[in-house]
Amino acid sequence: MGKLWNQLKKWSGINELRTLNFYRALLAEAVASGIYVFIAAGQLVPMNGADKQISRLHGALTTALSVACIASAFWEISGGHFNPAVSLTLMILRKISPVRFIFYVVAQCLGSAGGAALLYAVTPPKFRPSDAQGVLGSIFVHEEVGSGMAVVIEVVLTYQFIFVVISSTDPIRNMNGFQAPFAIGLSVGIGLLMGVPFSGGALNPIRVFGPAVVMGKLEHHWVYWVGDMLGAALAALTYEFVFTLKIDDQDKEEDVNKSRKHRRHHRDLEYSVRSESAELENYEDSVIGNKMTAMT
Repeated sequence: MGKLWNQLKKWSGINELRTLNFYRALLAEAVASGIYVFIAAGQLVPMNGADKQISRLHGALTTALSVACIASAFWEISGGHFNPAVSLTLMILRKISPVRFIFYVVAQCLGSAGGAALLYAVTPPKFRPSDAQGVLGSIFVHEEVGSGMAVVIEVVLTYQFIFVVISSTDPIRNMNGFQAPFAIGLSVGIGLLMGVPFSGGALNPIRVFGPAVVMGKLEHHWVYWVGDMLGAALAALTYEFVFTLKIDDQDKEEDVNKSRKHRRHHRDLEYSVRSESAELENYEDSVIGNKMTAMT
């Protein structure tokens, strides 16, 4: 019984609750989520008049850049998720524990609500009436699309986003520096360019959660949780079992042979250099000896 309990604790990650880094990561996820919602939703607030809307390209570019920058900033602290769909993906791929997943989602939701509340506080009252759609950066399912089709759209868009997340962070691809966050942000921008007219293009449940809670507009809210989480799960499973980059035995053998050949060439070159150096030293000694003999 004790062995089973130890295995359960190891699988669930419950021991992480005893570490300071775990709570530091939770705080980072909450802060990152709040910043993301504040920026992504705030850039949609129509400050120049209630009927004036920003262009789709402007919204997609702002959100894409914010995702790339925030992910890069929090990458080494918590993994830079600020998205329950990303956290679910990494749990499926066994990169994080179920306990960390649950706490991450809670932190992300709290951060989202905090970011939306801050945005509400700094937005002039005339631009935040609770009975107007699109206020406070809220996104909605288009009335002609319907909830069912909106779920399908969110599944597809989140699938491509999560697929880019997994692929760009795969250690075999060796994408260093800002490459992975940039690719991830770009995939978000692409998703928004297509999805905004249909489902609103969330690709992240907390993007909708915070503004919906603060503004009290929760209709169709389930669409983004179901669609985005389902799309993430499908992307994780298909990449893991179909498209994952794995090196087979033949590739390993070829790599080993190349490495051995390179080492042999390096040793031969080093030996040649040493031989030439020894010959040069012998020549110099011979010249010096001849000069000393001549002087005597």
